[in-house]
Amino acid sequence: MKSRKHISASTSNDNISTSSSSGSNINSSPNKYNNSSRGSSFFNFIKQLPNSYYLSVLIRVLVGLLSIGYIHPDEYFQSPEITSNLIFKYNTQKPWEFSSDFPCRSIVIPLLNTGISFYSLKLIQNVIDGITTSIGINSFSITTGHALIIAPRIYAVLSSFLLDWYIYLICKRYKLSFQKSLMILSSSWLIIVFHSRTFSNTTESLLVSTLLTLILLYNSPIKEDNQEILVDKENNNSKKNNSNDNNSFYFLKNILIGCIVSFGIFSRFTFVFFAAPMGIYLFYILLTKKPNRSYMNLVSTIVNILIGFINTSVVFILIDSYYFKSPRLDILYAKIMNNSISNPYQIYLLIKDYLVFTPINSLLYNLDPNNLALHGIHNRLTHLLVNFPMMVGPLCLLLFLETVNIIQTLKKKKKSSSSSSSSSSSSSSTSSTLKMIKQNSIGNIASISNDKKELFPINIRVLLMSVIIFGLFFLSMAPHQEARFLLPLFFPSILLTYRYFYFNKTSSRVLLVIWIIFNMITTLFFGFIHQAGVIPSLIYISNQYIHNTSNQNPLIPSLETFNPTTLHIIYLHTYMPPSYLLAIDPNTMNGPNSNSKYQNITLIDLGGHEMSVLVRELEKIKNSDILVLSPNKQILYHQYRDKTCQFINSFWPHLTTEDPPQSLTLDNLRLYLFHCYDI
Repeated sequence: MKSRKHISASTSNDNISTSSSSGSNINSSPNKYNNSSRGSSFFNFIKQLPNSYYLSVLIRVLVGLLSIGYIHPDEYFQSPEITSNLIFKYNTQKPWEFSSDFPCRSIVIPLLNTGISFYSLKLIQNVIDGITTSIGINSFSITTGHALIIAPRIYAVLSSFLLDWYIYLICKRYKLSFQKSLMILSSSWLIIVFHSRTFSNTTESLLVSTLLTLILLYNSPIKEDNQEILVDKENNNSKKNNSNDNNSFYFLKNILIGCIVSFGIFSRFTFVFFAAPMGIYLFYILLTKKPNRSYMNLVSTIVNILIGFINTSVVFILIDSYYFKSPRLDILYAKIMNNSISNPYQIYLLIKDYLVFTPINSLLYNLDPNNLALHGIHNRLTHLLVNFPMMVGPLCLLLFLETVNIIQTLKKKKKSSSSSSSSSSSSSSTSSTLKMIKQNSIGNIASISNDKKELFPINIRVLLMSVIIFGLFFLSMAPHQEARFLLPLFFPSILLTYRYFYFNKTSSRVLLVIWIIFNMITTLFFGFIHQAGVIPSLIYISNQYIHNTSNQNPLIPSLETFNPTTLHIIYLHTYMPPSYLLAIDPNTMNGPNSNSKYQNITLIDLGGHEMSVLVRELEKIKNSDILVLSPNKQILYHQYRDKTCQFINSFWPHLTTEDPPQSLTLDNLRLYLFHCYDI
C-alpha cells in the first residue's frame, strides 16, 4: 500500500493553520488518497494486517467456542432458553421478561442471536434423518449439548469481526493507523469473551458501534483550523455529474440510521443513552458543514431517518405482538370490517389490545424501584468506580487523561480564535501562533500525546467522549447496576485511547504490559473459571443420564433393583442452570425411540440458599433419582432422613464468587455431582 499522507499539520492539542507549503499538500493529498481508496479492497485490508493480529483472531475463536465460564444467567435465559423451546420444543424455563402478560424483551433479538443457529441445526438434523431413513440405518442426533452451546457462539464470534471492520473503516477515513487500534481492540477480553456470547448487551454493543461508524463516516467535512477538508472528496465537476447518485447515497444512509436506532431501542431501551450524542452531532454537521448546510437538507434527513425508524419499529411490533398475544387474524379482520373506519387512529383503537411495545414495557418496569429491588440495589457510583474499571481496566485512567486533554485543547482553541480575531496585523497572529506552539511543547501528564498522526480531530474526540459520558451518567441513574450494561462503551473507549499505547516512551511500554496482563486474567477468569462447572455438568447429565444410549445404568449398581422413572436435578450455590442443555422434549421423551428411562425430569435451582433448604427439599422427594450439584463437598457427609448421597463426579475448574471456598486449593475449585436416593 502507498505511504499514508496526512491531510493536516496539527499538534497533539490544537489544530494550527499550516504554512503555504502545507496547504499545497492538502490540496493534492485527497485525490491521491481517493485513488488508493477506490483501489483498495477487503483483500488489501487482510494483507496489511500484522501477524500478531492473526494470533489474536485465533485466540478469539478458540476462547469464544471452547470457553466454559458462565458470566451471567441472562446469556442463556434471554435467548437460547426461549428459542430452543420455539424451534426444538424443548421443555425450558421462560424468564419474566418474556411473560405474555407484560413482555419486556423483543422476541426478534433472541431469534437473531440463537434462533438462526438453532434452526440451522434443525435443518441439518432433518437432512441427516432423511438420509439415514432412505438407506435403512439408524439416525443419530447432532443437537447435543455441545452443539447447542457452540452453534450460537459461531454466530456471535463472526459478528464480533464487524468491530474489526469498523475500526478499519474509521481509521482509513481519518488517515490513522488501523493496525494499532485493531491490536488493542482484538486483545481486549470484552471482544474475546463477551462478544462471543448471546447477551442482549452484545447486540446493543454491536448496534452502538454500527451507528457510531455510520456517523463518523457520514460524508461531511472535517473542520480543522478554519479549513474544511473533505476526506474522499472529488472534484466539483464530478460532484455535479453524480449529484443524483449522492442524493440516493444519503437517502439510503439516513434510512439505515433510522433502522439501526429502532433495532437498538428494541434490543435494549438504554440504547438511547448511547445514541443521543451521535444524533446531536449529526444535526450539528448538517447545520454547520458547507456540503450539507441547509434547513431543507436537515428536514429531509430527519424525514428519511424517521422512515427507517418507523418501518423497522412496525416490523418489531408486529412480530412481538404475534408472538406474545397470538391474535387470530380472521378475528382482527372481522373486527375492523364490522366497524366504520374513517382514519388510521380508529384502526389502532380497535387493535391496540393486541399490540406489544416491549421497549416501553421495559422502561416502565425499570422506572419502578420495587421491581429493581428484586434484582439488587447498588450504589449510584458502582458503574463508575467498580463496573467500568472491571470492563476496560487501564483504559479508565487513559480516558481521564483524554478528558483533561480535550478540555485543554478546547480552551486553547477558543483562546487562539479569540486572539486571532482581535489581532490587527499578521505579525501579531504569527506571534500568537508561535506562543501557542511554545505552550504546547510543555509536557504534562494530561497531554502526553504529541503524535499528530494518531489523533482524531477535536470534534470527533468530543463525540466519542460524549458517548461514554452520556452512557455512564444515565446508566448510573438507575439503582440496579451490572457491569455488562457498560459493554457498548467498549468500542468508543478503544478509539479514544489506543494511541496512548504507542508513544515512544517507557510509560507506554509499561501500559501495554499492564493491558496484556489485565486481559489475560479477565479472559481466564470469566472464560474458564467463573461458574465454569455449570455448563459442562448439564451436558454431562444430558449425555449420561437423560439420553444415555448404552444399556448400562449410569448410576450406582445398588439401584438396579430400584428403577425410578423420575429424575430430580438440584443445583445449590451456583448460577441458574439453563434447562435447554438437557434437551428435554416432552413429546418424544416417552416415545418408542426414546433413549431415556425417565418419564419426568425436574430441574431445581436453589441458588444461594442454606444447606437446610436442600435438606428439606430432599425430604420432600420420594421414589426418584436425585442428582445434587454444588461446590460444597460437605453434602456428602451430611445426615439426611431416609436418604443417602454418594459422590459421582466433579467438574474443574469452578468458582462461585458469591460463595467462595475457604481456601483456593485445586480441590476446592470444583463443582461436585452427588447422587442421592432413598434408603
